[in-house]
Amino acid sequence: SNVSGKGNVKLTNGAAWSETTELKFKDYGMTMSAFNSLYEAKLDDAVARTLQPTEYTVAAISIDEYVDAHRVKPTFIKIDAENAE
Repeated sequence: SNVSGKGNVKLTNGAAWSETTELKFKDYGMTMSAFNSLYEAKLDDAVARTLQPTEYTVAAISIDEYVDAHRVKPTFIKIDAENAE
């Protein structure tokens, strides 16, 4: 809804990655959403053992391959890097 009506924005249901592949994300739910990640949660081992995250498989594509496949020339790309900072 944030970008509806914006002709210069294209939403993609997928992930940008260094290569085209499938990624497995761990979802710890709303109360522990700060720990949702591609990697193991950065939690105390005792807490981590009590959690059962839901795992989601997400299609990922490299930006170079996406640009080639969709024949676009982006001037700006917004990426939410989730713990990759």
